Amino acid sequence: MNSQIISLTSSYESDIDSLMIAHINEITANNETFAATESDLQGIISSLQLNVLSLEYTQSTLNAEISSLNATINNLNNQIDDLDDSVESLISDNSLLETQNSALETQISFLEGDTTVMGAEIISLENEILFGLMRLVIKY
Repeated sequence: MNSQIISLTSSYESDIDSLMIAHINEITANNETFAATESDLQGIISSLQLNVLSLEYTQSTLNAEISSLNATINNLNNQIDDLDDSVESLISDNSLLETQNSALETQISFLEGDTTVMGAEIISLENEILFGLMRLVIKY
């Protein structure tokens, strides 16, 4: 019976050794898979870090473009304000010119009236000169 126990014990030990070796091989395979997965994850992390850097650069570039566009908008707004001021000045100048034009038209009207009066006076003087000449002719 001792020999059967020894035989069974030896068989169990052999089975246990086989199971342990199989388990160690499985652990080793899992470790290799884990190492490969860890390497893949490190590659993915590096790729994501590069993407983050690229996005930060893109954001910085877009912020610079936005700042440039804001400066352009401010410049255009200033130009619009200057144009508004110029238009207001032109409107004021136009109003002043219209007033001056109206005053000149009034002066022209007065001058035309004066010219008509002067023409009448000239005709009257011409008539007096003619009458004076006729008196002289009649007298001599």
